[in-house]
Amino acid sequence: MSTLETKAHLIRLQGNLQINQNIVHQLSLKCFDRCVPKPSDKLSKKEQACILECSEAYRTGRYWVEKQREEELADI
Repeated sequence: MSTLETKAHLIRLQGNLQINQNIVHQLSLKCFDRCVPKPSDKLSKKEQACILECSEAYRTGRYWVEKQREEELADI
């Protein structure tokens, strides 16, 4: 891999990292707001389970959207 290709690869990785950090932030906000009606010192078991379920659903949905996008791009 040439120096130029290496730099381009690192730039893509940095962009992907920023996108993933944004996704985690959005996920945290949405699931917390949905699952924790009254914040307190500790999360109840019900709140913990809700956050886990919410985050899994979000990740699964995101996976399928990304997979569809990759398939569409491959067809071009």
